[in-house]
Amino acid sequence: MPLYEYRCDACAHEFEDIRPANEEAPLPCPKCAKPEARRMVSAVHLKGNPSPLKDYGTVKMAPKTGGCGSGKGGFS
Repeated sequence: MPLYEYRCDACAHEFEDIRPANEEAPLPCPKCAKPEARRMVSAVHLKGNPSPLKDYGTVKMAPKTGGCGSGKGGFS
């Protein structure tokens, strides 16, 4: 289950709680006990293969097709 950040509309207290992703009902605030704590948007999660992010900035060289030592031209 994901960790969410909440903020109470009554007293502005912020706290974290682990809840199911599909549960959006207001929670009771641990500070003032009023049921007015709502989930805040706190992070962006990227989906998909993380390897393009890991390889960012690397240079990929094209394979050599000819040139020195290949027997297809160049100096002998």
